[in-house]
Amino acid sequence: MTMRDDIQDYEFLHAVDAPLSSEESRMRTYIVASALLICLIGWVLH
Repeated sequence: MTMRDDIQDYEFLHAVDAPLSSEESRMRTYIVASALLICLIGWVLH
């Protein structure tokens, strides 16, 4: 699975989760963004 697939999956899930409260949605966005950043750093350092 490529990083692009991960982002597309996240965008799909985020669209599905739209009815969530803004605070929970923001927290999930922050967590996913952090995970993607960590993956990117790991890929670059590898």
